[in-house]
Amino acid sequence: VNGVHKYSGYTPDGTSNAYNFDFYTLWNAMQDETRLKALKSFAMTMEGDSGQTGTFKWLTDYKTGTTNTVSFTLDTTDFAEAPGIGVVRGAIGRSCNVAKFGFSAAINGDQLTLHSLRIFATPGRTNIR
Repeated sequence: VNGVHKYSGYTPDGTSNAYNFDFYTLWNAMQDETRLKALKSFAMTMEGDSGQTGTFKWLTDYKTGTTNTVSFTLDTTDFAEAPGIGVVRGAIGRSCNVAKFGFSAAINGDQLTLHSLRIFATPGRTNIR
């Protein structure tokens, strides 16, 4: 609801521990909506089990149909403690004035927690429309 998170597929009667977890931030101008940004990479500090997979997503400039994705897997070193805490990193791209970031993961009885999300971008020219 309201773009913060969404659980789907979960049955509270105990017949299934599987559900989809979708998380999105609010639209982010990264300090200045008039400047074009070149998106470079993301880093998410997460708590989960090794082998857990998901998809990092980002949308640009308030437009539908601009969803970009990068798949990720929690590695066996950082997340070996079951659950462990580690950092998931990936390269992203596109230029934009504002962006919305998030991830989705299928949960099946495993814990998955997002502790922090950092986006790295290079500021560009002023882009006034």
